[in-house]
Amino acid sequence: MNIRALLFVSIAALAAASCTGRTDAAVESADFSLDPGERAALGLCYMRKNVDLRASLSSDSPIDHISIGRGDESTYWMARAEVTADSVYIYETDFWEGKPRETRFESFAHGLQPARKLDLDICATAPDSTAIFTMKTPQGDFSRKIRWRGGGCPYVVNEGNAPLDGTLSFRRGDIGCDIWFIADSYWCEYDTERWPYYMVADGHLDWMAEHIPGGGSKEMLDCFVRDLQYGTPRIAVWMMGMNDYPDGAERPNLGWEEATMEFVSICLSKGIEPVLTTIPTTPGRFHDRKRNWISDSGLRHIDWYAAVGAQPWDGSEADQESVRSSGVHRGWTDGY
Repeated sequence: MNIRALLFVSIAALAAASCTGRTDAAVESADFSLDPGERAALGLCYMRKNVDLRASLSSDSPIDHISIGRGDESTYWMARAEVTADSVYIYETDFWEGKPRETRFESFAHGLQPARKLDLDICATAPDSTAIFTMKTPQGDFSRKIRWRGGGCPYVVNEGNAPLDGTLSFRRGDIGCDIWFIADSYWCEYDTERWPYYMVADGHLDWMAEHIPGGGSKEMLDCFVRDLQYGTPRIAVWMMGMNDYPDGAERPNLGWEEATMEFVSICLSKGIEPVLTTIPTTPGRFHDRKRNWISDSGLRHIDWYAAVGAQPWDGSEADQESVRSSGVHRGWTDGY
């Protein structure tokens, strides 16, 4: 079975549910006053589809330098829009091997004069690494489609020389969906090497995903708990474990096990069906005990470990030779 077929065998039954029970989109917001150089932020969230980030700003002086974005220097795919008196600059920051790497992807003139009131809006509806950037002043408005993959805490920074007041808000547009995915890089709808890309390409969009490459179970559990302040799904799929430390000889990684048990407990207490996913063992990351724990739990789960043809990795010479010769773990199905 190829990976595309695997996707629909494993997920189609879950994704068949629609957002017919969707409620009005939940909005998190906060008022603030910022001196020059200060930052205001909302809570941690890694949703990227159907989200809307807004800031309504006012000052006694014309607002000529402001940044709005998501994430911080330790966030994969932090993104920000820097607005100056005449231009907009779109940046993305990757965090790799302990160092942030910022890239400017585009810059353009907005054609508006600085004013004492300024509204900024970054609306990302489709899962295609883009958003619509809009800025408005009393004299006019400007909109443009931009590259945007930002995740993490929504924030605004006063980059100017005068104090300003405002309101920062973030809309979770998919919060009413029946199915939520809590995931790391296994969920990456932008990447042709990840299966959600093909689910999106085939038009299956009735889901909410809270996901971040490199994310650990404790961090994503905190995000899940925060999201539950705004809505309750019918099914929650826990796709965590690859980035937690490898298992011990006799039991799963303790941090993963505790977070997974809490996830299940929260789901059951709220009438949500938890769905777990096994994690394939890879060279250097031993997840066999996680798989055993999930298989023995009696809970509904997706066995990716078996689906990719993973076999127990015991550090034997056969394992080591496979890694040396091919770079992949022995037993994996070709192309997986």
